[in-house]
Amino acid sequence: MDKTLQSISPQDFSKVEKKVTEVLNEDGVASVVLHLTEKADLQGSDTRDWKAKGWIVVDALRNVASRSQAPVLSFLRANELVNKASAIEPLWICNCIVVTADAETIAALAGRPDIKSISANQPMKIDLEPVTPAPLGPQTDVEWNIAIIGADSVWTDLGITGAGITVGNMDTGVRWDHPALKEKYRGWDPKTGTVSHDYNWYDATHLHSQVPIDSAGHGTHTTGTIVGDDGGANQIGVAPGAKWIMTSIIDSGATWVAAAHIGFQWMIAPTDLQGENPNPDLRPAVVNNSWGCTPFVAGCTNVEEFRDDVDAWINAGIFPEFSAGNEGPAAMSMRWPGGYAETFSTGATNRQDTIVGFSSRGPGQDGTTKPEVVAPGQDVRSSLPNGSYGLMSGTSMAGPHVVGLVALLLEANPSLTYDDLASIIEGTAVPMGDPIPNNIYGWGRIDAYSAVSAVLFGK
Repeated sequence: MDKTLQSISPQDFSKVEKKVTEVLNEDGVASVVLHLTEKADLQGSDTRDWKAKGWIVVDALRNVASRSQAPVLSFLRANELVNKASAIEPLWICNCIVVTADAETIAALAGRPDIKSISANQPMKIDLEPVTPAPLGPQTDVEWNIAIIGADSVWTDLGITGAGITVGNMDTGVRWDHPALKEKYRGWDPKTGTVSHDYNWYDATHLHSQVPIDSAGHGTHTTGTIVGDDGGANQIGVAPGAKWIMTSIIDSGATWVAAAHIGFQWMIAPTDLQGENPNPDLRPAVVNNSWGCTPFVAGCTNVEEFRDDVDAWINAGIFPEFSAGNEGPAAMSMRWPGGYAETFSTGATNRQDTIVGFSSRGPGQDGTTKPEVVAPGQDVRSSLPNGSYGLMSGTSMAGPHVVGLVALLLEANPSLTYDDLASIIEGTAVPMGDPIPNNIYGWGRIDAYSAVSAVLFGK
């Protein structure tokens, strides 16, 4: 008689996420993420050499995954030959394997000591904020949200624009040749008038587009708030001197768990369009994540799903910025990974410099005070996929301000670590709420001018 999930020991059964059992009962097979027990030791990544740090972390992750996954992959490929497993995809950033398998195979996997947990590879619903067209720029050329944090004064008074810094974005994709974004795309060479998407774009969704696309508009909008500037009346980005790269992980209003893992992995070691030849030298210094999970979101069931991915980024020197979420004003409404203690999360404020009702509140999943800071997130004007501009509201719009600020700070001092950056951004924020920090505003609303001044002048 075949071994089923119901017949395995309670200890082994506890490894299997409830959603997996539900899918198996309905469909007979389930797409799952197998998290292996062994974890890479990333302690050797404490070097200040940024390039060396990336290779140390990536090599450690790949070596552990290669060794520890080999027996599991052998088992899965044997089952694939008898049509009991398919769509096998090993990932090293989380030491996990994505596979579609039947109940007997999953039961056998649960009984293995080298398997720590089995979670569902399911679509996590993403609520994409609606767009209000706003084609005309402000009379001052600089958007209200850029001015309120003092970013324009950083450019004009301090001469800092984020030049030399690469930022990443995990979102719905992007219109790469938007007038406000094209010159900022790392893949664009203005000298030759040519473009290369290798190492600068990767589509982790089922579309697997070889060129940057954005059917939803969300990713083009968030990218614009980080770097956008058309050289004229549309100064929409915090760090117009920085370059951007993108992984598309969201399609049709959802991101599959596996797609998010693939995005995390690509960012720490970008690849060519075929997903080959990873090179951590080309990773971004900071990544925008205007997405996240809560128990209120369909498909979000495993709080710990992305913990290893985030820790890998941090050890590799990538600043992990996540939007707080739009589930406020209820307490303990932070989305994860933004609610992890390790990440840097951003809530949303309005033109009146007060919290917006929808902005998620802390504490986070680990009980720590969240969000870290707040930034403009209501009626933010930025780029759209049709080449025009529009207003969007959400913590998705707030987070990119912090990403742009990180780029400004790193131009001012490229040796700043994640801890340095977090301390500066928090310490120079405009205090809001009581006490400081608090679970509504965190340390307060970001102040780009004060933060960059603190780096340049020590004040």
